Amino acid sequence: GLIISHGKADYSYEMIKPAVEKGMHVVTFDTVAEKDGKPLENVTFTAQDDMKLAELSLDEIVKLGKDGNSPRILKLWFGPGVPPLDRRQTIYEKYEKEGKIVTVEQIGPSNFQDVQGDMAAKVGAVLAKYPEGSIDAFWGSWDELAKGGYKAMQDAGRTDITMISIDVSNQDMNLMREPNSIWKATAAVDPKLIGIVNMRLLAKKFAGEEVPQFYDLEAKLIRQEQLKPETNMENLHEVVEGWGVSEAFNEPWMDILRDIYK
Repeated sequence: GLIISHGKADYSYEMIKPAVEKGMHVVTFDTVAEKDGKPLENVTFTAQDDMKLAELSLDEIVKLGKDGNSPRILKLWFGPGVPPLDRRQTIYEKYEKEGKIVTVEQIGPSNFQDVQGDMAAKVGAVLAKYPEGSIDAFWGSWDELAKGGYKAMQDAGRTDITMISIDVSNQDMNLMREPNSIWKATAAVDPKLIGIVNMRLLAKKFAGEEVPQFYDLEAKLIRQEQLKPETNMENLHEVVEGWGVSEAFNEPWMDILRDIYK
């Protein structure tokens, strides 16, 4: 069996198809394996619930509107072509059309060898155009983009623009805990849980049990004020209810196997 992560649309279908034809079981994460708009059969496709991630993060930004005005956003995003970011974009566009948010400018990277550094330089150049009070929030559609925006604000000595993002890491939480940090919240799925659920799905395939073709993992919101000095990716569940916990596709026979092979 195979678990494939972040396969690109331009090669995944042809790469995975021979394995499926040979009878191998395949589960993917954030992978597009389609031909003529149809996903490859007998493959289970998993992803974070990217639309919910976008909703959770954008709802935090909507709260920042003042005097009945929609919040003004510097949007940190790039695409199309990256499936999770594209899915998040559909919700962003919906909020725009509904008048909940206003995009002042969109900023994306061009150097993918150093996304943080590239974004720090790009955001830094853009910030000079917008005096304090003219922007309400950054929307970091991916935390690597957010980290670049955060550094640009630090370099500029500014704290007037709130950072709300998607995805989480120990580095992110360290930045959120810094004195006067602008990084107030991030929406995320536990990456460890992604691996656990994908392994359960593959095990069920081995056992000949029915599994869905598509499955999205539940998103959570992490707020700055929830983080304790010692909070990290291993103990985040202590401050964020339900973090890293899911009984999805867990079976009693799996518990027996865990007891045998622990």
